[in-house]
Amino acid sequence: MTVKNDLLKAAYIPAIASTLFLIIPLTGMLLNTGVNWGFFDFIFAWVLIFGSGFTYKFITSKISNTKYKAALGIAVFTSLFIVWSNLAVGIIGSEDNPVNLIYFVMLFAVIIGGVAVKFQPKGLSILMLAAAAAHGLIPFAAVLLIGTENIERFTREMNALIVIHLFIIMLWTISGLLFRYSAQDKLKNEEISK
Repeated sequence: MTVKNDLLKAAYIPAIASTLFLIIPLTGMLLNTGVNWGFFDFIFAWVLIFGSGFTYKFITSKISNTKYKAALGIAVFTSLFIVWSNLAVGIIGSEDNPVNLIYFVMLFAVIIGGVAVKFQPKGLSILMLAAAAAHGLIPFAAVLLIGTENIERFTREMNALIVIHLFIIMLWTISGLLFRYSAQDKLKNEEISK
């Protein structure tokens, strides 16, 4: 019964927040500001926002370390940002550009890595810093995948791409450092307990 209660506690705030957030695009549609969402856009956005909030609440529900919570919050936000911007407009080119699949593969690797290290702060620190390094390599991989026929358009978008990647690299790095400090706090607490 406690697992069910924990799941319900972790779900209600993200469910309410996700619903309230969707008032923004709904208002935009009612005011005719160029927002043109369909029914499934609202459903998908709600699931994406709810899933991010639920993941954060569920993992941190039994954790009191503020640095760990902040690090996980930044990691979840970064993942949500990558998915949202990739599906909305695409980070490289349009959302239909198959090169953008690199980001989803990388996020899948981060999720699998998080499970593999059992969401322990030391392992998550290494994982977040590795994600930052991987993001630094994505533009170079994109150039190789795009090929020379589309390279002119790609170079026009390079400034925006650099800014977006630097932002994402910064978020992964901050998260990784916070996880490292959280791991150090955990180690100190274990030594004090002895």
